[in-house]
Amino acid sequence: MTLVEQWDAPPRPSDREPRVFGVELRHLVDKEASAVKVPLLIQKSVSEIEKRGLKVVGLYRLCGSAAVKKELRDAFEKDSTAVNLSEELYPDINVVTGILKDYLRELPSPLITNTLYEVVLDAMSKRPPKSAPNRPELEPQRSAQTVSLLNCLPEVEKVRALKKHID
Repeated sequence: MTLVEQWDAPPRPSDREPRVFGVELRHLVDKEASAVKVPLLIQKSVSEIEKRGLKVVGLYRLCGSAAVKKELRDAFEKDSTAVNLSEELYPDINVVTGILKDYLRELPSPLITNTLYEVVLDAMSKRPPKSAPNRPELEPQRSAQTVSLLNCLPEVEKVRALKKHID
């Protein structure tokens, strides 16, 4: 099929409705019915990155081959459970980090909403250093308020999985 024919052809059913990328996280987790409430793409990517990528300099700065990322993206869209991210199939770990970044970028709702981000920044800017001797009796209350912001995070375990990976 030529490029013009592909352009003029009606979209195939698989082209119309994404199964993984651009899908609300909660819907994807429900659809995958995984024991862990984290999308398979995140589980598999983070696992592979931690196996072989943690000593790579600039790990998340590069994105890898666009053609290979497209192949991997199509594989996830087709059947996430069948995707194998082994080094034999995907020797460039930047392809794996790139696909993870693309997935997170294309989420319809961000993991950390703009509102929550602003609230956390505001709380952090108002919190005095621990060594501030002016009102030590307020320190436990301030700490509890800051920690309570964590309750605003999305309920799916995805944030915990990514936080653990980043740490």
